[in-house]
Amino acid sequence: MPKIPRQPKWLVFKQWQKDFSRQVTKGAKAIRIAAPITKRLTPEQQRQLGTKRDQAIVGYRYLPVFDVRHTTGKQIPQTQILSNQS
Repeated sequence: MPKIPRQPKWLVFKQWQKDFSRQVTKGAKAIRIAAPITKRLTPEQQRQLGTKRDQAIVGYRYLPVFDVRHTTGKQIPQTQILSNQS
């Protein structure tokens, strides 16, 4: 069976605590990712921009995120991988 590469799990500090009951290891270095800032569009703005979407990206902010390797705590459930083999 071929070995499946590990997929990193990157989350912000509070998300590790809240969603997974895990703590970021003291001294762990975060990487920063660009996360979109969205804004809900009014019908007038939709007409001006020529779009039917109700939200638009108005900018980006940089969020510090940590990989699961930099955390300790409760075990994270493994994701099941489905294959298309008959």
